[in-house]
This record gives sequence, C-alpha cells and structure tokens, in this order.
Amino acid sequence: MFDKLWNNRVRLTIWALHFLCCALFIGGIFILYRYAGQESFRDVLRRVPYEDSRSFADQMMKDILNVVNLASLSEKFETEGAVDPDKTVCSFTDEEGNEQSYTLQNVLDYGRSIGIVLDSEHRLVIQQGPVTAQEGEDAAAVGLPGEMDEGTVLLSTLYQLEEYYSLKKYLRVNSKPGNFHYRFVLAYDGGLITSVNDSRLTMESLNSYGKFYSLDNKKDLTVSNLKARYQDRIRESLSEYAPLKEGIYEILAAVNTDYKEPDIYTREAFEYQRITRLLRLISWMGAAMLVGMLVTFGVIAVMGWKEIHSIDSWYMELMLFGEGLCGLVILWSFSECRYAFSARSFIDLVTGAILALIAYVPMMGGCLSIFRRICHRKFLEGFLVCRAIRGIREGLENANDRWKSGTRILSLLAYQVVSVLLAMGTGITFYFHHWILMAIFAFFLLLVQVWYLVSTARGTGQLKTILLRIADLADGKVGEKLDPSTMDGEMKRIAMTVNSLDDSLELAVQERTRSERMKTDLIANVSHDLRTPLTSIISYVDLIRRENIPNPKVQEYLRVLDEKANRMVTMAEALMDASRATSGNLKIRWERIDLVQMLQQVHGEFQERMEEKQLVPILRMVDPPAVILADGKILWRVLDNLYTNVCKYAKPGTQVLIELQETAHSLIYTMKNVSAMPLKLSADELMERFIRGDSARTTEGSGLGLSIARSMTEQLHGKFELFPDGEVFRVRLVFSKVDV
Repeated sequence: MFDKLWNNRVRLTIWALHFLCCALFIGGIFILYRYAGQESFRDVLRRVPYEDSRSFADQMMKDILNVVNLASLSEKFETEGAVDPDKTVCSFTDEEGNEQSYTLQNVLDYGRSIGIVLDSEHRLVIQQGPVTAQEGEDAAAVGLPGEMDEGTVLLSTLYQLEEYYSLKKYLRVNSKPGNFHYRFVLAYDGGLITSVNDSRLTMESLNSYGKFYSLDNKKDLTVSNLKARYQDRIRESLSEYAPLKEGIYEILAAVNTDYKEPDIYTREAFEYQRITRLLRLISWMGAAMLVGMLVTFGVIAVMGWKEIHSIDSWYMELMLFGEGLCGLVILWSFSECRYAFSARSFIDLVTGAILALIAYVPMMGGCLSIFRRICHRKFLEGFLVCRAIRGIREGLENANDRWKSGTRILSLLAYQVVSVLLAMGTGITFYFHHWILMAIFAFFLLLVQVWYLVSTARGTGQLKTILLRIADLADGKVGEKLDPSTMDGEMKRIAMTVNSLDDSLELAVQERTRSERMKTDLIANVSHDLRTPLTSIISYVDLIRRENIPNPKVQEYLRVLDEKANRMVTMAEALMDASRATSGNLKIRWERIDLVQMLQQVHGEFQERMEEKQLVPILRMVDPPAVILADGKILWRVLDNLYTNVCKYAKPGTQVLIELQETAHSLIYTMKNVSAMPLKLSADELMERFIRGDSARTTEGSGLGLSIARSMTEQLHGKFELFPDGEVFRVRLVFSKVDV
C-alpha cells in the first residue's frame, strides 16, 4: 500500500514537472512575441552582429539623409557659415502675380506675432499670447504679411529653421563629433554646398573606422563595407532626394564601431546586445524545456508500461487517425503562431497556444498507449486489419465444415465489395444527374444494407440467447437445453457445445450429490455401529464398579474407561448431528421464538460452568420481545455449541461479551471472548470438520461444534460468521426479524 502511494506521488511529481516544462516553453514563445516587433529581431535570431544588422544600416542611411538635408538647410539659412537674419529665405506670389520675398528676420517676427518663438535651445515653443509690434512700429514696418497663404509659407520656413538647429545639434556640427562622422560636398549651378563634422575624414582614412559608406555620383563610384543590399538601399534613397538630382556631390560617412561616444549608435548597440543575450537565454531555456518534456514523458512512459488502460483496446487505425488529427491541429497552431509573429496579432498567438495545448494532451495519451502496446508486443494485434486476417485464418483452420466457413467469409467480403461499388455508383450517377440510375443504385444499396442488418440482428439475438444460457450454467441451473436447429453457422456449433457442457455439469452435480449422500450414509452408519459396542462397554464398566473391587488401580482404570467411552458416545452423536445438518435431513418445526428469552435460558444453564472456568460474562440485550422464526431445539443446539466452545477454549479470568443487537430487519447475536491460545487459523479453516483451535489437541472436543453450528444456522435461514483475530475470537449470528 505504501509503495503504491509512493509511486503515485512520484508519478504526480513527474507529471507536474512535465506540464511545468510545457508552460515555461509557451511562456518563452510569448516573450519572443514581445520582441518580435523590433526591426532587429530577425537579425538577432540569426545571430547577426549589430554592425551587419538592418537596424544599423537603416540608422546610417537615416543619418546620411540628415546630412544632405542639413546641407540644404544650411545653404538656405547661412551666409559664410553663420545664420544670417537678413538673408532672403522664402518668397510668395499673390493672386495678382506680385512676388514678395521675406528674410529670416521677417519669418521670426511673424512667428513672434502669432505666439511661436525659438527658445534658448532653438526649439519652437508657443507663448501665452501673440507678441505685438513695439510702440511706434506698425506691421508694414516689420514686414508682417497680411494673408493666410503667406503665413503658411512663413510658418513652414519657421519649422525648417527648427529642423536646421535640431539636425545641427544631432550631427554635432562645430563640436566634437560622436560615433557618426561625415563630409558632404554638393556642386550645382548656383554654387557649392559643404557640410562637415569631421575634417579628418577622407577616402584614405575610411578604413580606420568600423563601418563606412562613400558615394561619388560624378564617377558613379561607391566604396563601402556594408552589405550589398544595404548599399543599394542607400544609393536608391539618395537618388530620389530632390536636392541631389541636379548637382554633383560626394558624400563620405563612417561610424566608429568602438562606440566611444554616447549617442544613438551606442544606445542601439547596447540594446541590441541586451536583446541578443535575452533571446539566447530564452533559446537555451526553450531547448532545455523541450529536453525536460521529452525526459519526463519518457519516465512517465517507463513507469506505466505495465499498466493496461481502456484506451489500449482501441483499434490502432482509430488511434493513428486521432494522432494524425492532433498532429494536424498542432501544425495549424504553429502556423497561427507564425502568423501572429509576422502580423503582430496577440489574439492569433493565444489561439495557437490554446490549440496546441488542447491537441497535445490526447496526442500524449495516444503515444503512451502505443508505447505500452509495443512493450507488451501487442502493437500489430491492435490493427483491425490484422485481427480480421487472424480471424479468417482461425476460421479456416478450426472450422469443422470448411466449406460453410469459407462461404461465410466470402459472403462478408462480397458484402463489403458490393456496398462500396453501389455507393460509388450512387455518387457518380448523382454527380452526372442520372436520376434513374442513381435511384436503382440507391435501392440496391439499401437492400444490401437491410440484408446485412437483418443477418447481424439475427446473429446478435442468437448470441444473446447463448450468453443467457451460459449465465444460467454459471448459477448452477442445469438441465435446460438450447435448440441448435433454430441457429445458423457458428452459433449452431456454439449452442451444441453449450448443451454438451450442460450435460457434463449435470453429470458432475449428480456425481457430487451421490458422493455427499454416500459420505453422509457412511458417517450415520459408523456412528450407529459405534454406539452399540460403546453402550455395552459403559454397561460392563458400571457392573465391574458395583463389584467394589478394593484395588485402587482397577478403580482408576474403570474411571478412564468410563470417561473415554462417554467421550466416544458424544463424538458419535456429534457425527450424527453433523451428517444431518450437512445433508439437510434435519426435520425443522418452524415456530416464533423470543430470542432474548432463549438466550437468557441458555446463559442460565452455563452460568455455573462459566464460573468454574473463571469467566466473567457481560450481557447486552435489546428489550424483549425479539422474535425470529426458527426451530427451538435446533437453535438451542447452536447456542449450546457456542457456549460449550467458549467454556473449553476461553482464557480463564477474562470477560465474555454476549450482545444482541436489533436493526430494521434483522437480529444480530454476537459472542466475543479471549482465546487461551492465539488463533493461527482463518475463519473458513476453523469451521471445517474436525478442526480445533488447539492444534496440539490436548483439550476436549471433536472439532465438529462450529461446523455443526454453522450448518444448523444455515438450515434455519440464518447467517453464521467467525472473526478470529489473534487471541480475540468473535462469532456472529444474523436472523431475520419477525414483526410481533
């Protein structure tokens, strides 16, 4: 019991570890989904260094375009490398065709008039209200526009000015450059544009940086150590940029991959490495969880390979179909998860995980069943095809009438073939709309199915009749025969076999009855033959004792002879009682008996004898009357045997519990005592004939008392039970209660 409980605890622990591994594996998938939206996710999964990743190339391309944009804005707002407020930065043509030009100062004044100004860090901020012109100045003096279209142009220029300052700060112009270094030169009809944040950057020094890109559109020359696809993307982006379409330019850009300066490249490199380490940890944990799932699943399979479950009786075709269906569901769940990663759909990810779990549990149960069948060498036996082939072979080998057996097998095969052909014909004619032929095929298909159902129902009815007869035989009902003439084929053979079994059982019952009768007669005859000489011995012993022989030895011999002769008489009477009780020849006179009154009378008869044995009786009786239907003499003999047994074998100085209990329909009499010697025999052994609790046979008794008591109790339609437990001996009688 303890080993079984321990094994159950171990198995539950392993199951818990298995599903914990499954949960952690699914949790890792959800963590991967969290980072799948980042551009660098695929490069991280492929273990691409940050400098060769797409995110690095995109950032470098963005910075190159920022350089070109800054150069264009510098040309617009600067004069000799400094911002010039008096420089014309925009113009507007009104509806009448008049063109008006505006300086940078006009743009700033317009912004101040509408409440938008540049702060100390050159960022546009909105003030509490518009800033008006100073006293003595009007709008015309400062050149403020009066039309909204002009305002849109000026406001757009103001935003360009903010972008100029922002790009200049980001690219670190006129200050110590960050990790991104560049030099840009653009020559066009209107002049020359240059933008540089590192004057030491030349074609010769590019190789001293980690990653670089150089493009000279005049020579159509590209020099870079970026991947070819990234070079093409940067070149394509520059070719589509408007300021570069009409000029000759050269751009040199490089990134110091030592990341000595804190900027966006340093931050992205650090984040890229962090995600790389995290995904690498998740990958290792996922692999470990898969190994854990396989190991725990293997341990579960090995621990339970000896067990047999109901699923192991399923046909293997059905089992494999279910396994394949679960496999398809799991593949579908994988496709759902893949779509969730690409489309960033959390609902699809949850759906895929739930589908995988739903299909995984039955698939695992099927795998365990297949493993158990392989261990028990019953894998091929589970296939319906194999069972059919084996049945056909056994039918051909064991059938007495091979022709009939073969005809039956061929008829079943013909039924299958004809059914398939008729079903195919029905489907084909339905597809081509041949309704008359379809009706003919459907009619014959229905006819064949009805024939099969009728024959199957007939065989099932015959089988049920045979099974009922076999159940009757198991209950001991013999003499009833089946009629084989009403059965067909194998059922007829089985019915004849059951009839033969019925004859054999009936003969065996008759032989046993005759044997029991002979044993009973033998016991009765031996008992009767013993009583005649024993009576003579007792009479002659009494006559010799009357002679008053003075020799004390002779008197002792006479006493032993008298004692042994009386014991022999008692044993002979016990044999007669046992014979009558076992054979059922007791003549029972049924009468209503108050069991409480009879128990008190029997107890009074044995009270002195129990006092001599130093036994202390404890009586617990129900209130009278407690009436049962029995024979008073036989019931008295049963109780007499129980009391006699207690007086012979109970331990002196102990208590004897005598109890009568009442239930709704029964009266239960219980006698409990402590045996003088430990009882090493079971209850069934103690109630056998000539079995005594004293294995040394040093006490009185024939070993028939309990056997006689049980037989007599059963003749009175009662129940006799023994419960030996070491030194404690308990006997219980149960009788049906009769209403007063």
